[in-house]
Amino acid sequence: VSAKAALSSGDVPAALKFLDQAIEVMESVSPSDGTNSQATADKLDVYRTAIETAFRLYAGSPTEEHAAMLWRYLEGMKSRQWREMLATTGAAFLDRLPENEGARYRSLNMEAAQLLAKTAFLDLRGLVKEADEARNELQDVRSSLREIAGRHTVDAARRIPSLKDASEALHPDWAAANYYLSRTLSFAFVLEKGKSPRLVRLPLDYDSFFVYTLWMRTLPDAVEFQSVRSNEAVMAAGVTSPRLAEQLFDPVAKLLGEKKKLLVIPHDLLYTFPYETMSVEKGGKWRYLLDEGWTFAELPSAFLLDTTDSRERSGGKKRLVVMADPEYYPMLRKKLGADEARKVLLAGVDNPLVQQIREAFCKFMAPLRNARREGRYLVEQWKGFGDVRSLMGADASEKMLYDPETKVWEAHHVHIVCHGYDRNSIPDLQPGLALSPVDDNENDSFAQMGELAALRWRSELVVLSACDTGLGDLFIGDGMVGLNTVFLAGGAKGMLISRWRVPDESAPDFMKVLYARIVAGEPPVDALSSAKRELKKTYEEASHWAVFKYVGIPW
Repeated sequence: VSAKAALSSGDVPAALKFLDQAIEVMESVSPSDGTNSQATADKLDVYRTAIETAFRLYAGSPTEEHAAMLWRYLEGMKSRQWREMLATTGAAFLDRLPENEGARYRSLNMEAAQLLAKTAFLDLRGLVKEADEARNELQDVRSSLREIAGRHTVDAARRIPSLKDASEALHPDWAAANYYLSRTLSFAFVLEKGKSPRLVRLPLDYDSFFVYTLWMRTLPDAVEFQSVRSNEAVMAAGVTSPRLAEQLFDPVAKLLGEKKKLLVIPHDLLYTFPYETMSVEKGGKWRYLLDEGWTFAELPSAFLLDTTDSRERSGGKKRLVVMADPEYYPMLRKKLGADEARKVLLAGVDNPLVQQIREAFCKFMAPLRNARREGRYLVEQWKGFGDVRSLMGADASEKMLYDPETKVWEAHHVHIVCHGYDRNSIPDLQPGLALSPVDDNENDSFAQMGELAALRWRSELVVLSACDTGLGDLFIGDGMVGLNTVFLAGGAKGMLISRWRVPDESAPDFMKVLYARIVAGEPPVDALSSAKRELKKTYEEASHWAVFKYVGIPW
């Protein structure tokens, strides 16, 4: 309130001082109900106000100091999503922790809540010394909570990398664009190794971009982005593929010379948008950026540039684990009949919650026609390149995913072919992967975000060949908390995840080309671009070739 009052009177420095104080206070609040909490909404409001105020200051006086301030607010907002991930994953995360750690985490969480209430009470009574003591106790408790979480996830709270550190962490062949989008202001920091960071304002019509993206994703009787064209033929809200490139891409690309590898640190709608479907005119023809040789990767926050390469990776011969074609309930019902299938579904399941989830949601998991074919392709291609473990049918289960002997999370490469879901498709569960309920009476067969967060991933690449695995809880004006967050926070270097429903007919062919390139020695992100160009020769619609994106460190 004080910051906004200062802004209304034109006192920007005072407003920023108040905003810094507000951020310090808000960051000390850990929301109990995840990213839907009022605390999270308040933090977002504070950060957005700080970002747009700092940009105003930079625009009037474009100094390195003002650019660094703007960067700190922007990255503070984006890394905040990671600090609150455990609040979003909730009990599912705790249930996968070792018993002693889970009990300790719950106890500390309760103690933190009590200290927070105590601090507020003492502040209200004007007991400054006592309030400061309680606040110091609270910080110690939260430090202990972060220590437990840090044994399973990347600790995002340690530091925000400076502009210089982020630039120097980049590979020389790559540039990075850290975006901010809103109705009133859109801009991007453009970073390259060995060069001073640059800040470019984007001429984005946000409302039109919103309508265009929504239209492309929800057009009746069409798969997402099936209707996109490289030319001006398809328009929504006055927006076409070339016009979007002019607003979102061209101002960044003009700064990069001949470089054509771009690491996007997205914001807002960019989490759901396929960058390679933007287009430019060359030689009198409109061409997608994919066809122009551009390669894109995505990173949720720049702090990952500072942490990923330091993680311990699995050594020895490259190991691939393939989980494919889970045996779903409808397959059982067709084979055994409804009564017998239900008996199998609930056999040995003592947990009432597990029973409830299985009965409520397993019936909707239709068989995947080409999942086993995709899995077999990969197993054959990997032979001679490294060790491979195939888990198909009933073995494509939560039980095997968490099996301490198989240690899926320590494989160099993990490939999972199954149904994926987000809160739009199953609102009662966290975003996750639907696996086989057969021969697994300990789990509900839905590997939810929180459960996956408790695994210490050491993989170079995790491929989720399932629908909507790149989605999650998207907050307009903020970011995405979903499966990408979970695997990267757990320690995976990179992921291939889907922006929308994976076309069953083209996915096996796509993955066959992808893994042929990986086995031939191409980095996964380059293999992905190669596979997209190859698939585009057979399937022209972007719904097939633009469905997957690489998230993580691409070099």
